[in-house]
Amino acid sequence: MLNKYSNNSFLPKHNERNQLGVAMKTFQELFIKNGKAFIDYVSSRPKSGNWERNIEYEKRLEDTGPSQICFLYSGTALPPASIWIAENDEDQQYVSNIVPEGATSLSVIGYNELLNSWKSEYLSEFVHEISTTASEITIESTTNAVIAEAFNAFSRTANKSTGHSHPLDEEKWFRIIFECVMADKYIKHELLQAELLDDGWEEDTAYELVIDYEYGVAAMKYYKDR
Repeated sequence: MLNKYSNNSFLPKHNERNQLGVAMKTFQELFIKNGKAFIDYVSSRPKSGNWERNIEYEKRLEDTGPSQICFLYSGTALPPASIWIAENDEDQQYVSNIVPEGATSLSVIGYNELLNSWKSEYLSEFVHEISTTASEITIESTTNAVIAEAFNAFSRTANKSTGHSHPLDEEKWFRIIFECVMADKYIKHELLQAELLDDGWEEDTAYELVIDYEYGVAAMKYYKDR
């Protein structure tokens, strides 16, 4: 599962590091606060710009699960795709998926470009009801400053040929896991690997550390919750 992130083309280049660490591109999420008002908005606006509602696609989904609203992109600047809008447990509408038409997958950048195209072209009169997540994340932005500092203390000073086997490096490593579990905030696996690679760790060692992190967090959570 984790080794899909070992593709270096997916990971940030060194010049994308800032004071918070690696700024890794991530899939954005979009939420619409007033779900009922959005339904009314869609009913009166089947098409806007390069986006048009596709009721035929929606009907295909009716027998497989909860109803969703679908829009198709008809422009040429971006790859053809459909965007799907569902309702969550908080009565909000949100983008549940963006599916390429005729392609096997979308890159993170391509996905976000389509999402923001739909947002700007179709939701231009509904912008006050919209919230989106960031397109880039760091360890600090997704956890906290203490965890980021603990990671940097280990990653930038540990012996990169022995991982965390040295007692002093092991203590720094355990501190990362401790701070994450105590704060109940966890480093995304792909982000952890990206940070390690950017700090100069070998790919195999970085992968092993990600596995060790996952195991260490699970073990400490088990004993903490008993």
